[in-house]
Order: sequence, then C-alpha cells, then structure tokens
Amino acid sequence: MGSWCLRVRWQFPASGPFTQNLGHAQIRRGTFDYAALFPDSPRSKRFDGDDAPSPATAKGDHPTPTFAEFAELWVIESGPRWRAQYRTEVRKTLDAIILPGLGDKPLAVIDRGHLLGFQAQIAKRRGRNGETVSARRINKVMGLVKTILNEGCDRHGLQSPARTLKRLKQGRTEVMPFSLEEVELLIARVRDDYRPYLTVRLLTGLRTGEADGLQWEDIDFAAGVFRVERTHSRNGDGGTKTDGSRRTIPMVPRCGPLSRPSAPGRSRAARGSSTASTATRWTR
Repeated sequence: MGSWCLRVRWQFPASGPFTQNLGHAQIRRGTFDYAALFPDSPRSKRFDGDDAPSPATAKGDHPTPTFAEFAELWVIESGPRWRAQYRTEVRKTLDAIILPGLGDKPLAVIDRGHLLGFQAQIAKRRGRNGETVSARRINKVMGLVKTILNEGCDRHGLQSPARTLKRLKQGRTEVMPFSLEEVELLIARVRDDYRPYLTVRLLTGLRTGEADGLQWEDIDFAAGVFRVERTHSRNGDGGTKTDGSRRTIPMVPRCGPLSRPSAPGRSRAARGSSTASTATRWTR
C-alpha cells in the first residue's frame, strides 16, 4: 500500500475495538480496504476503485518526480549561486548519502517516517577514523534534505514532512585557546621552514583556507596589513566564506620579517593545506 493509507490509520470512524484492530492489522499486511471495512462511512468513496488517491500524485492528480529527479533540477537552478567548493560538497553528499537512501521515492510518498528512518541510517555510518557520525554532520545532511524536499513539495502542492523535523541536539564544543606563552613556545620550537606560516596562523586568526589562499599581492608591508580576498582548498581557489569574510587584518610586528621570495613565478604566499608542503612556500 502507498503511504496515503498510513495517514488514515488514526482516522477510523467510531466503531468497536475489534473493527479498529482489524483495520490496523490489514494496514500492516498491505490488504487494507477502507470501503469494505466501513461501507457506511462518507469517506469510503475516497477509497473506492479508481477514485482512490495515488501515493505518487500531488494536488491536481498529476504525478510527482522522485526525490532524485527533483534534486537534480534543484542543483541546476541553485548552482550559479554557490561557490565551486560548496557545489562539490553538495554533489558529494547527494551521491554518497542522500540519493541512495531517498532518491527513488516520489515526493508525494516521502513522509516523516521515511525521514526519521533515513536519519537513523546516517547515525549508523562511520566517519573519519571509524568514529560515529556527529550530530552536527547529521544535521548538515538533513538540512540539505529538508531544503530540497521543502522546495519540491511547495512546487507540487504538497505539505512537506520535513518542516516538522527537529534538529538533533549538538554538544557544545569547548574552546581552549593557546595562551600567549604557548604561542611563543610553538613558534620558537617549530622547524624553520614552517615558522612563517605558523606565525601568521597563530597571530592573525585567519581560517585555514584564508591563510592558504594568501598571495603576495595581498600582503601590504607598507600599510602593515593582510587583505583577505580569496580562499584555497583541495578543490583550488575560491571566494571567501561570506562577503563579510573579505576583510583587512592588521599585521602584528612578529609578521614583519616575512618577505617576498626571490624565485620567479612564486606569487602565492601559501598554498594547499596546512601541512609541511604549505610551509615551504613561505619565506622569511
């Protein structure tokens, strides 16, 4: 039976306990016949023969696309607004997690039970280092599901079950910043080729992608500032996280000894991720 029969399981007309229990048993077996069980009910015509609603149709009795079909349309429409890195992340999450679980289901069939079951499946997955997936990651995936499902249901005259789905509670992350003494110790003890990069990271508060995206033209030694204009990740160069992330950072005196490298063609102050290979592109 389609999911529509599940939505009427608590709508049985006034009847004895035996009749109601029989109706619930038929639903579980997939043999539920509302008109046969309640012939005198005014609702029986809704479930009579060709007039019975199809679980894959929306208002207006037209078929709805599957989640996968609408997700592809949504990606095409939304893609121009996204940074390249975010497009890659969305595509990867859809292909690896969301579409295998929900992709073949028509929008009109997906209900709250499907979403809760899918959420439980995500929770059983193993993340990095074999650890269970965090509540933050689950909320992020389900947030993508909600966005797509809400938009699809709105377009096809459906009530989205995702709107009543609550986020999982996330534990607060305890932040323990380095003390100034610890910062000085780290800078003093790190190997020489990594010291300029670590100095900038520790004394400017730049995000990893922002520090890795710095080019020498972004460093104004005369004015004593860093200009954050771009980011860099494994997917290449990209824009900043938000428009507000494009900003000017004061250069503390400890960063002053940095100087442009003399080797030709080395325009980037740092490149790649915060690894030793990144540090070699910084010079003093």
